[in-house]
Amino acid sequence: MHSLIYNLDMDIFEYIVQRLKPIYQSNDVCYQIALWMLQAITKAGEKDLLAHPSLLLTTQQEQEVDRWLELHVDQRMPLQYLIGWVPFGPLRIFVEPPTLIPRPETEEWCLRLCEQLERLRINNIAVLDLCTGSGCIALLFAHTLPMARIDATDIAAQALSLAHKNAAQNHIKGVHFFHSDIYDHIPADSRYDLIVANPPYISSDEWQTVDPSVTLWEDKQALLAQNNGLEIIERIINRAKEFLKYNPAMDQKDIPQLVIEIGYQQADSVRNLLHQAGFSKIAILKDLAGNDRVAQANIRPA
Repeated sequence: MHSLIYNLDMDIFEYIVQRLKPIYQSNDVCYQIALWMLQAITKAGEKDLLAHPSLLLTTQQEQEVDRWLELHVDQRMPLQYLIGWVPFGPLRIFVEPPTLIPRPETEEWCLRLCEQLERLRINNIAVLDLCTGSGCIALLFAHTLPMARIDATDIAAQALSLAHKNAAQNHIKGVHFFHSDIYDHIPADSRYDLIVANPPYISSDEWQTVDPSVTLWEDKQALLAQNNGLEIIERIINRAKEFLKYNPAMDQKDIPQLVIEIGYQQADSVRNLLHQAGFSKIAILKDLAGNDRVAQANIRPA
């Protein structure tokens, strides 16, 4: 049985938009979020929702709308946690607090790197994904390169549990997830063609300005790093050559063998760390917003 929505002189979109306005300045953003909420709650498609904005919701759906708005507006719970998943390339990645929510900036560089590796037509490479979190990066590589050997590590048991869930959700069996603080539990004789990482890189000063939807809900350990946000990045760089093997085909095609997501103010510091560690072809790539986002490098032949 259906009931009229809220007995208000506005449709459901307007109701949600008005509730969202205290935390968003843009009406367009509010309407987009309202659309995402209603798609998730009603299971209706975008075209159907836009064609019938004065929706009739069940009483249960009305209550769910209000519950989500209370969590999102008043408690600042990220919308992604409410919906329960995010797209990451062709994959659907489950998200749950406090494991880090995959960002579009991460998706962008991962897709670009996967495209480079696809063109190389060498499927049987070995990849190590550090700080895997939800497993999104490792799983995207496994989806793109089904013959690759992919190991993925994280220090958080809850993150690894979610990563296993995402592997099952996406029917991917080719990733070995295991608990490790960076390289600590990786066998000493393991060698990889590529190491990728989205490590913690927010500094203590930056943390004071981060939105509450992040600081209140996402794992601080997955975001904050000491030494101006460089502590984990430096640890990754300083030992990376122990676990990398030179790949001439990747080198010839200028495909990096070490790729690390970084903060937008860290380019010079990370470039220096890579140089000091003896890497070649060091480059800093920008994201679609024009911010420094990725440091990449190659190793030289022995």
